[in-house]
Amino acid sequence: MSSSPFGRIGSEDGEASDSGNDKPSISHSEKEDRRKDKKRKHHKHKHEREKKESDGDEEERLRRRLIEKKEKGEGLKREESGDEESELFTIQPGADQKRKEREKMRERKDEREERDRDRERRDVKSFHDHRDDRRREMERRDWKDDRRRDHRPPAHRGHPREVGDRERSHRRSRSRSGDRRRREDKRGRDRSRDARRERKESDRKREDKEKEKEKEKARVTAEIEKMEVKEEVEEEEKMEVDEKKEVEEKETKSEVESREGSMTPTPLVESKTKKYSKFDSSPESNEVPDSPYQSEVDYDSEGPGSEKSAEEVEEEVVIDLSAIPFEELTDVQKATLSPESHGKKEKEWQKRLVSQLPVYYPGISGCRNIAEYECMNRIEEGTFGVVYRGRNRRTDEIVALKRLKMDREKDGFPITSLREVNMLLKAAGHENIVNVLEIVVGSNTDKTFLVMEFVEHDMKSLMETMSRNNKSFKMGEVKTLMMQLLRGMDHLHNLWILHRDLKSSNLLLNHKAVLKIADFGLAREYGEPLKSYTPIVVTLWYRSPELLLGIEKYSTEVDMWSVGCLMAEFITLKPLFNGRSEIEQIKKIFMELGTPSERVWKGYDSLRGLKEFTPPQYPYNQLRKRFPAKIISENGFRLLNELLKYDPELRITAGEALKQEWFTESPEPIAREMFPTFPAKSEQGKKPPPGPAPKAVNMPEVSAEHSQLLKDLKVGLDQAANAARGFTLKF
Repeated sequence: MSSSPFGRIGSEDGEASDSGNDKPSISHSEKEDRRKDKKRKHHKHKHEREKKESDGDEEERLRRRLIEKKEKGEGLKREESGDEESELFTIQPGADQKRKEREKMRERKDEREERDRDRERRDVKSFHDHRDDRRREMERRDWKDDRRRDHRPPAHRGHPREVGDRERSHRRSRSRSGDRRRREDKRGRDRSRDARRERKESDRKREDKEKEKEKEKARVTAEIEKMEVKEEVEEEEKMEVDEKKEVEEKETKSEVESREGSMTPTPLVESKTKKYSKFDSSPESNEVPDSPYQSEVDYDSEGPGSEKSAEEVEEEVVIDLSAIPFEELTDVQKATLSPESHGKKEKEWQKRLVSQLPVYYPGISGCRNIAEYECMNRIEEGTFGVVYRGRNRRTDEIVALKRLKMDREKDGFPITSLREVNMLLKAAGHENIVNVLEIVVGSNTDKTFLVMEFVEHDMKSLMETMSRNNKSFKMGEVKTLMMQLLRGMDHLHNLWILHRDLKSSNLLLNHKAVLKIADFGLAREYGEPLKSYTPIVVTLWYRSPELLLGIEKYSTEVDMWSVGCLMAEFITLKPLFNGRSEIEQIKKIFMELGTPSERVWKGYDSLRGLKEFTPPQYPYNQLRKRFPAKIISENGFRLLNELLKYDPELRITAGEALKQEWFTESPEPIAREMFPTFPAKSEQGKKPPPGPAPKAVNMPEVSAEHSQLLKDLKVGLDQAANAARGFTLKF
């Protein structure tokens, strides 16, 4: 059977079917064509890359030139205007930035489309590959079954195979190999089609990019041309303005010379009918006189005719410029004004313009724009906002602009700012409470400002500056500050308002020695019966012990503890209890005032904080060591102890503190007019306005013996004069 033609054919087909991975042979001519195509593509890509680099360099050069011209133009405008706009009120992005953003968006869109096409191709390819694998697996299984059937031993065969069966099996194997070749050809055609599609797509993208570059280049060149034309026009206008100024200067100079006596000869007949003021141009000097007697006029001669002519000229020349409105003055007249009068008249003109503006009604028009105010400088940044010093463009009023921080707010307007505005509107009108004037907005919600009255100092920075300079408040000045603080707190507590954040940085002091309570972000109303509030309020150094130990039902006593800490700080210029944590703060309080007990503080043993913390035992009050009698009197020390009592129910109120004897004993609280002034940090170290001059004190005439006695008693002559007004000291 091996010599039969069918067997030979079957073996050959079987070998062909096994070698499914053999690639079709490629002729020499096809190899040469492929090599030439590859070389041509390489040269083409190289040429395109070089062209792209050169275009990029040209584009970059043009863009750089455009940016330099824009910067130069903006610099010239800024120099001419002389007004530096704050970055706070400018949020317009440049055209260059917008163009870059559009390019980035277009590139991201192209990448997204490319990823989608790749995903579709992969899906289609994976589907066909999976289908081909299944078909190939089924064909392999059929072929194995056929081989197994053909090579079985004769005992297991149902009947001997005939020549026709063998021929059919060979025919099936040939058909399978043909199907395999056809599938491979189809797969190759699909690959070539996808490659052509990708090449077309890349060519299209490259053409689009080239077109965009050409458009960008044309736009850049057009802008450069426009800027050049604009610069030429500005230069021409500047030259014209300079020429006009030169002409005006020459005219004014000639008029001054004419007034001084160097006037050109003019006919007498014409001088009687036509007279010139100092703002008119002088008559032409080349006029021919009508008679020889009119050739020269000497205004300095002593004759009666000359005196009369000089008086007439003076009457015509002198014009009262103060009576002329600023907008009606000519440029020549403005140039003749002095700088003081020019500035004064210009301010009056601005006020007249502002007075013509329509009246602003917040309930009808809503919040005004921040552009109504001019930002002068930044003062300070806090937890809930940044404070700037601003000026009202309409009224020239100096105000404080508090910009609210909105970056951490997800549910709308911050509750702290709403509480602050609500509490300030309720407590408005008191001398020792800072007032909110209005709320202004910018271009978005991130630019919301509270407009408040401007106060020059905050007590924290003022006391730090005094401490660095080895200065301190006198006892009369401390009493003045404490009286104002207690009056403000009494006003708040009478309105059922808890401040809950009293500290030195929230107390403001102006140049007139008026102390104001500010920053009502943690303030809230309370009532009877008391409700449970959060104990995490008040800055740690000024937090009362009941808050530190976790009490939730509290009232005005927490504010009065802070007032006691501030009283001690006014005297020493240093915080009384400066702990770094709640535990350390409690230890410092107990170390100075002694550890409390149920006898001193009712309900002390039931406080929640004592269940997790066992305080150290300090049996004695050490406060008098820090405030000896030479620093504060007995009445003052009694008031300080009343403010720092452990039991909240026994702690003194603001109204009761104002009635203490400490405020009436010597030295008495000094008048605000006599309070010292300091350069304000918020005004960038600007000197305060001068206060009223102190009243002269008639110094008594004392002998050497009396002066020595005053020196031993440490009494000054001025004190002796104030104390002994109306009588003299006799020893």
